[in-house]
Amino acid sequence: MMKQFLTRLRTSLINRLHAIYVQAGLTGLKKSALATAAGRNKQPVALMREAHILIAGSIEKELGTTEEELGVFKEKTI
Repeated sequence: MMKQFLTRLRTSLINRLHAIYVQAGLTGLKKSALATAAGRNKQPVALMREAHILIAGSIEKELGTTEEELGVFKEKTI
């Protein structure tokens, strides 16, 4: 049950992060590009306003924590 919650939370965070990028004018970005930490690190943050950067950073931090918690579930099932 917790794994399902974390998976839905991760999806929600990716959607929120994508919305922030779109609000910042980066409309060509696909959600799938934000699905991994490496993909998120490649995004052109320099083109965003400070407010968008702060919000995106907060969401990315929460997303990283959620992915770490999901990793614990993956390790237990192996």
